Amino acid sequence: MPFWAAGAEPPPMRYAADLHIHSCLSPCGELSMSPREIARRARAAGLDMAAVTDHNSALNAPAFAAACAGEGITPVFGIEVTTREEVHVLALFEKPDEALELGRIIYAALPPIMNDPEKFGDQVYVDLDENIIGEVDKFLVSAADISLDELAEYIRGLNGLFIPAHVDRPSFSLSSQLGFIPPMAYSALEVTAIPPSVDTGACVLVANSDAHHPDGVGRRRTFFSAPDLAPGTTPGRGPGPRPGFADYRRALLEGRVKPEIPRR
Repeated sequence: MPFWAAGAEPPPMRYAADLHIHSCLSPCGELSMSPREIARRARAAGLDMAAVTDHNSALNAPAFAAACAGEGITPVFGIEVTTREEVHVLALFEKPDEALELGRIIYAALPPIMNDPEKFGDQVYVDLDENIIGEVDKFLVSAADISLDELAEYIRGLNGLFIPAHVDRPSFSLSSQLGFIPPMAYSALEVTAIPPSVDTGACVLVANSDAHHPDGVGRRRTFFSAPDLAPGTTPGRGPGPRPGFADYRRALLEGRVKPEIPRR
């Protein structure tokens, strides 16, 4: 039984995760969205776990790992991949190297369309101190020449989570591009409203902010329980146990998640 169901005993602790956040590497993300600022905002928003998920790249993952260590936030390393079908998918990993490896695969499959910073925005990756290390040449919002099925195999091969993004939106989603949500081994489906406007069947649902500016971090989130952790205070709010990537994965498998989406 999901931990929030009527009559269920509440868990000793629930944790908050926002696993869809864009940094300054995404051309649509504000330059103020450095990994350090994202980690700081995540702590201020009361999150226990956060992920940077830039378009088709994970080059800010190393700086994000260091930034989260300083804020007591569990980092997750991700990419928002645009598939051949122009479907956005969150690929989430426990380790920076796993996300960076998928990023290399995705970048090689992007078309040779160069970014125009003045037209589309900057695509920069930085160090912990917000110094620019480099800038990505290819336009990262392009669709990679990788199908949805192929992407799922890549993610599974790297021990990641396969979560189609904002499936209830009218663009760049499973529902908008395919007209329905095909049966696949999803880790979960990300939605922007409860109930969602599309049929998600029996899939586990999560919510994330898709933040592109600092004030958006944690605006939408997913609560999850981790009963194997001892009761304590969450990371950013005092000493206590810190949930890990494996705890989040297990919570998805066992349905111990609850998306929180504020009313507009």
